[in-house]
Amino acid sequence: MRLSRIKTDKSDSKLICEYAQKVELKLWKGNSKDEMECIQITRALFIYTKHSTMLKNKLHGEAVLGEPSKAVVKSLKRSLAQLRNLLFMCSFTACKYNKACRDLYERIVSKGKSKKLALIAVCNKLLKQAFAIAKSGLIYDANHRSALVLN
Repeated sequence: MRLSRIKTDKSDSKLICEYAQKVELKLWKGNSKDEMECIQITRALFIYTKHSTMLKNKLHGEAVLGEPSKAVVKSLKRSLAQLRNLLFMCSFTACKYNKACRDLYERIVSKGKSKKLALIAVCNKLLKQAFAIAKSGLIYDANHRSALVLN
């Protein structure tokens, strides 16, 4: 390859063209849809684990110190606000793809309530679903009916 001291777009494009002609380039293939989904789930789990550990450490520090310091309270409020924002953003997607959340959203809006109030109700529904899944240890099933609900 020829390198020169002159650095212009024209000279760079010529060098790139010569390089492409000499070397056989392979097309880049991105990750498959499944691989991307796995990567996203892994990243989300990492973030939630890190966030959970941070909150546990703060609560432990509060228990050791007795009364929480202003910095701990401020940090907890900020963390909870971020979690609330995340849940609110998730409620938009849940209204599209989660049947139970969609039904709840449509029922509240049809009563004449505001859409934001309906989305907050969907957030609470998502929290309850996530807690139930975590507590039971079962995989999410969209058609699941509680044994307590009469058919």
